[in-house]
Amino acid sequence: MEPFIIYVWIICFWGLYLALFWINLSKIPEKPIITEGITLPHITLVIPAYNEEDVIVKTISSVLKLDYPKNKLKLVVVNDGSKDRTQEIVEKVFEIYKRRGGGFKTLLINKTNAGKAAALNYVLKDIDTELFGVVDSDSLLEKNSLKEMICYFSDKEVGAVIHPIYVAQSRNFWERLQRLEYILTGFVRSLMAKISTVYVTPGVLSVYKTNVVKKIGGFDEHTITEDLEMALKLQYNKYKIVLEPNTKVYTYVPTNFKDFWDREYDGTEVLYKMQ
Repeated sequence: MEPFIIYVWIICFWGLYLALFWINLSKIPEKPIITEGITLPHITLVIPAYNEEDVIVKTISSVLKLDYPKNKLKLVVVNDGSKDRTQEIVEKVFEIYKRRGGGFKTLLINKTNAGKAAALNYVLKDIDTELFGVVDSDSLLEKNSLKEMICYFSDKEVGAVIHPIYVAQSRNFWERLQRLEYILTGFVRSLMAKISTVYVTPGVLSVYKTNVVKKIGGFDEHTITEDLEMALKLQYNKYKIVLEPNTKVYTYVPTNFKDFWDREYDGTEVLYKMQ
């Protein structure tokens, strides 16, 4: 038999095998989560920010509109040495929020620039709530997103809960292209979650058990992919990462080819972490 034919048969076999594997995997029902009677835990949401004056207001506003008990949520913004008006804007937003009656506890921490992982660890050491979440400074959370994720922590083996990510706006070709990318990524992650192989805890909104993250040493400050490193560390220590499929959290994406290229190969996230 010609070598070419052998190669074709091998490719067809493995292609069919993988296709049938993922098709059958997609039929596995989600583990039922009982939400009735669960007491919502205290949680601290942390927004690390570096030069985010253009988007930080919308992100904070979406957090402050969450449907969650006012006495059980604290929002901390870590201004990681921003050189723009991030500090001034956050101070004004918090001041207006308190003047209007507030509800959630809010705190702004200003520190010298050391990167995202360092900013998270800087706050993590003092967090005393049962859970804490990481919110990227260019994210938009739906009102009920946090409640939908919390109930999974009734399982003692769960260390983190993530969600699909949606593009905040899709007005041109590059935004629509990334919208498709995020849809496909969300589908793959939902399948991987069913066999406990999720490889990343994206910062758009990821929620963790505080004591678990402290126990495994927090975030690695010497890597530019702290969300991937954290996921691998959780799994290495036998903790589950669950994906909540119904939570809707949005992020802003590049609007042109140059920014899109930078995100893929240099990336604003990477540039930020390397400061």
